[in-house]
Amino acid sequence: MVVRATAPGKLILIGEYAVLEGAPAIVMAVDRYAKVEIDKNPLKRFEVNSPTLGIRNLEFRADNLGKISYPPDTSPSVVEKLKFFRAVFEYFYRYSNKIKPIPAQIFMLDTSEFYLRENGPKLGLGSSAALTVGLLRGLAELSGTDAISFHDPRQLFSLAQSIHHRMQGQKGSGIDIAASCYGGILRFRNVPDREAVEIQKMTMPEDLFIIPVWSGTSASTPLMVEKVRKFREEQSHHYYTIMEKMGKISTIACKSLNNKSGRKFLHQLQFYFEAMEDLGNKSGAGIISEEHRIIARLATGAGAVYKPSGAGGGDLGFAATDSQSIAEIVSEKFLRSGFQLINLKESPHGVSIQM
Repeated sequence: MVVRATAPGKLILIGEYAVLEGAPAIVMAVDRYAKVEIDKNPLKRFEVNSPTLGIRNLEFRADNLGKISYPPDTSPSVVEKLKFFRAVFEYFYRYSNKIKPIPAQIFMLDTSEFYLRENGPKLGLGSSAALTVGLLRGLAELSGTDAISFHDPRQLFSLAQSIHHRMQGQKGSGIDIAASCYGGILRFRNVPDREAVEIQKMTMPEDLFIIPVWSGTSASTPLMVEKVRKFREEQSHHYYTIMEKMGKISTIACKSLNNKSGRKFLHQLQFYFEAMEDLGNKSGAGIISEEHRIIARLATGAGAVYKPSGAGGGDLGFAATDSQSIAEIVSEKFLRSGFQLINLKESPHGVSIQM
């Protein structure tokens, strides 16, 4: 039996950084998918393949506790690339063996849709989160166990977030995991005092147009988050002043979208761009790069708004408007200026299984 799982990526619309301090954020699951295929190996040994990561026919062993061991000549870079695969596999192998042992399998991991082009830069759409969710859901289907309802996105989120957090060093908010589990457009909020999350489905107003665009450069999210973390430690008063402002803007944006007030939502996107720029300047993180500034001027010059999606510094951003004609003008201006449009649509559903 071949099990295939697909999990969508994400585009954060508002709430970056502030979501780590308990503010609400809005994320849209997008139609770029991590694909996991699991097939029984007639040679009765485990094997993993990922052409995207440059990994082919890599055999590995799993001991009685599920711990993976790769061949001695496996390079450290390959081991690093497979850290999320390893974390999910080792957890599930230990869990499943209590109920029904996992037979030797061949794993195919494909995250090619998260790259600008073949062998090109990542787009910043949450590939590791989508792969974690897809692999976890695929293994659950393979094992046939129902001890944990992996069909329930709440429980799937909780487990996937725990694994993903462990591998990220407890740095992520979980918003990318939520997008992969639930799909659609979500209001997402961590509740620090209850160590819980709030996840609410939302809908986009029909007259709101989102135009994703590649900034032309890649950014290191961990590096930028680390600079912001250092700013929080060394200048906590300035940091929390900015976070309070960002939190208020994002809260109003969530209410605006919930009330189908596209125009008010657009205003909050513009305010958030300015707050991200302030945070980047004061922390030294460079959240609004020169490329983002150029794209923002192109968008605002045509009557739209613009902001980066995610940590900033590069990667992806998007223009937004409530006018189709302005959306067309903005798209044309981006193309004429040498920026690449990224075709993204909402993925209404989270991770899915095909047999």
